[in-house]
Amino acid sequence: LIATAALGLSAASPQSHAATYTWTGNTDPNWSTATNWTPNTAAPGAGATADDANFSAPAPGETSVNVIGTFKLGTPTGNNASTADNTTLTLSTGASQKFEVGAGATFSVYGQAVNMNADLTLGGDLNVNVNTASFTFGGGKAITTNNFNINFNIVGGSLAAITSNLGASSSKIVLSGGGNLTLSGNNAFTGGVEAKDGRLYIGSNTALGTGTLTLGESSNVAGTSVLNTIGGNRVLNNELAWINRNLEIKGEGSISFTGSGTMAAIGNRTVTVDDKTTFT
Repeated sequence: LIATAALGLSAASPQSHAATYTWTGNTDPNWSTATNWTPNTAAPGAGATADDANFSAPAPGETSVNVIGTFKLGTPTGNNASTADNTTLTLSTGASQKFEVGAGATFSVYGQAVNMNADLTLGGDLNVNVNTASFTFGGGKAITTNNFNINFNIVGGSLAAITSNLGASSSKIVLSGGGNLTLSGNNAFTGGVEAKDGRLYIGSNTALGTGTLTLGESSNVAGTSVLNTIGGNRVLNNELAWINRNLEIKGEGSISFTGSGTMAAIGNRTVTVDDKTTFT
């Protein structure tokens, strides 16, 4: 069977866009090898301007793409590719190597698992769309946000995770779309986490940085926000702002907020805590 899949990386400013390349993996697993791409004149993002990178079905056995060097990237319009079911595409960087993405960058993943084990530097807000798929930033690599935000739109049962560490910045993480987002790094960003809907999994005491955790939004009064602890008890030095939606607490241990809390609700709202968890 063939599943529709797409991974897009994009910089929105017109002057930054140069060309669109499609991965074939005909030669080896290395991003920098020109003959792994169509056209085969160069690797995308190797020059001074940002290029678009399309990933279609990898060559047999080539489901890991090694990034050697620094590359400036963007997302093709209508980026639809095909890949075999149950494959995982892994993008990896070595020491002193990274992806650079510009203003309006978008990562779009459809129908497959993508692991981005790569150092990443943002030049603008990053939008991450995940649909019938999973997408993980990790591999012990760093995300340098430069005070820009990361906006996740995760559809339904799809999954996204940041296991990388986010350093000190004013950045914010936003979750919408109803899907699942895991945060588990040692994070120091101050802009907070805004979970408009969906399920937020908390995997460390510093996963949410030092800002406010906002659950729900004033324009959406339907449904339930879900907080789920993973890996044990969680003590969070964050303020909690609960807006409009019902709240469900579940997971592998207790969850405590040491900061202050606020509530803004229209009508009656419920808090449900499962029998394996306490909430304070």
